[in-house]
Amino acid sequence: MLGLAAAPAGIRTMSEEKLVFYREIRAGHSSSAYFLGKELSTRPKMFLSSLHFTTFYTILATPVVPFEALLLLNTIYFFCIYGIASLVASLVSRQDALLLAMLASLIAGIFNGAGPLLAEVKSWNMTWFWYICPSMPPKQELKKQTWYSEAFFSEHTTPFSYLYDVQASASFVGYITGRTQLDLGNRSR
Repeated sequence: MLGLAAAPAGIRTMSEEKLVFYREIRAGHSSSAYFLGKELSTRPKMFLSSLHFTTFYTILATPVVPFEALLLLNTIYFFCIYGIASLVASLVSRQDALLLAMLASLIAGIFNGAGPLLAEVKSWNMTWFWYICPSMPPKQELKKQTWYSEAFFSEHTTPFSYLYDVQASASFVGYITGRTQLDLGNRSR
């Protein structure tokens, strides 16, 4: 759901600025300075959007995850989907960009490790597709899962380990619980 909230914001940022960008490039200005300035100026908006989503999620779903951890997790993932949407917006026309970005964020959400299981992916010879999803950690084996879904699963189920066999469900999917700091630490750099 967070990806579907982040994609339209990324589209709006880049698709409305295409003409300005091309005009500035033709005038001799630096394209990297433009992108750096655009990146830095949208970070507060991304954080506020993530804060908005996390606040309403916390109010409506009442998760057991601490608000700060959930906010950090959502902000990093929001940043990833926002980047994909910005890339899509820069490659296709404005009319098609929103649909394609929403589709890309939906596919990234589906193929983030929970369904289908990443353990099955190797037999399909489609491992390349899981590596392009934003929540897949780079240079790790597929059985180690995705950082976002693994951290989300771990934070939501570990408090109930006295009631359920969390390790059995984690091993079925392929997650390693209790390493949220590692999952988030690799993404926040």
